[in-house]
Amino acid sequence: MGPDPPYGIGPGPGFDGPAGRHLERGRLLLDKGRRAEALDAFRHAAQCDPRSYFCPWRLMPHLEAEGRAHLPSRMRARVKDWHRGDPPEEVATLARLAFKPRVAQWARANGFRVPRRIARAPALTALDLAALPDRFVLKPVNGATSAGVILFDGGVDLYRQRPVGPDLRAYAGAVWRVDGVANAPAMVEEAIRDVDRHRDPLLAVPRDVKVFCVGGQAVFFRVFDRNAPDQHRSRATFDRYGAWIDDPSPDWPLPEDRRPPTGFEDAVAEADRASRLFPWLVRFDFFPADDGPVLGEVTTNPNAGIGFEGIIRRAVFQMWEAYPDPARG
Repeated sequence: MGPDPPYGIGPGPGFDGPAGRHLERGRLLLDKGRRAEALDAFRHAAQCDPRSYFCPWRLMPHLEAEGRAHLPSRMRARVKDWHRGDPPEEVATLARLAFKPRVAQWARANGFRVPRRIARAPALTALDLAALPDRFVLKPVNGATSAGVILFDGGVDLYRQRPVGPDLRAYAGAVWRVDGVANAPAMVEEAIRDVDRHRDPLLAVPRDVKVFCVGGQAVFFRVFDRNAPDQHRSRATFDRYGAWIDDPSPDWPLPEDRRPPTGFEDAVAEADRASRLFPWLVRFDFFPADDGPVLGEVTTNPNAGIGFEGIIRRAVFQMWEAYPDPARG
């Protein structure tokens, strides 16, 4: 665990030392209209202490006045821009990772652990279901927001907490039609087991540890626990040191156990390493397994910009402004 977080601290720098001095200098420069210099000071603050992104920079009124403070709109524009024409090669590489099989290729090439692929087919109907093991994850190749994901274990879809029945193909087909992915190519991967399942026996579905990064640093992470009939057991938010951040959601309960996953430091370290490869605002998703974090997804459009409020919303905007997306040539 790191030191006490500087959250809810009002207009002050939040903490003493170099980070606080850089923050105060950045605010003074911003007040004088010297925005580029101010952002440079804020970047220096974050390099000293990544928690600086949670401190108020007094930048939000400027974004509001410029009409750039609506996160969903900016996320939509980013995705559209990154998938059109001929973007810079590093951006094109990142944009291509929306296609899940490419994530595995990129991850292995760069030394990140990913779930072992068991099978892939152009359609759900083409999978050889008889050859699958007793426990696996079935998902659409281009799915989003967990649509169509089935965690099969001993005849039960753990994700939905209901029996599959005698015909797995019919069950999966029905799920995919409801989730709107019926025509997608299919892939099957090993099912990761959550590292903390012994301390919490309800963790049959491994949690998602979604790490938000920029500039080579993990800044905060959200932990999604889907072990409930509606797949919404809890959501928790922590800074990179594992300190709790008050980040309530109307759609997700808070967990009773407010400890971060065992080994979260390893996921943060892996996210740091990934962010050094893609230094813009990117989210890297990991499963917390017994033998370390397993990379599941790379996301440039986290939750389509929805569900970011309060201190987290401000932090995301400040991260994005500190390291803006690369301009086209």
